[in-house]
Amino acid sequence: MENREKRQLEKLYVRETQQYLQQLREGASHEQLDEQKHKVLELSRLLDQQMRSGDPSGRQLRTHS
Repeated sequence: MENREKRQLEKLYVRETQQYLQQLREGASHEQLDEQKHKVLELSRLLDQQMRSGDPSGRQLRTHS
C-alpha cells in the first residue's frame, strides 16, 4: 500500500473512531452505534492487514491507539 493511501486509511480510522465515541456520549440509537462500530471494526481489520504484510508504521498506530 502506498504511503499516501496508508495515511488516508489511518486518518479515516481515527475520524470514524472519534465519531463513534461522540455518538456514544450523545446517546445515539443502538442502530446508529452498531453501524458506526461496524465501520470502525472494518477499518481496524484493514490496518491489521497492513501489520501482517510487514508495515511497521501500521504496528505503531495500533499499539498507541
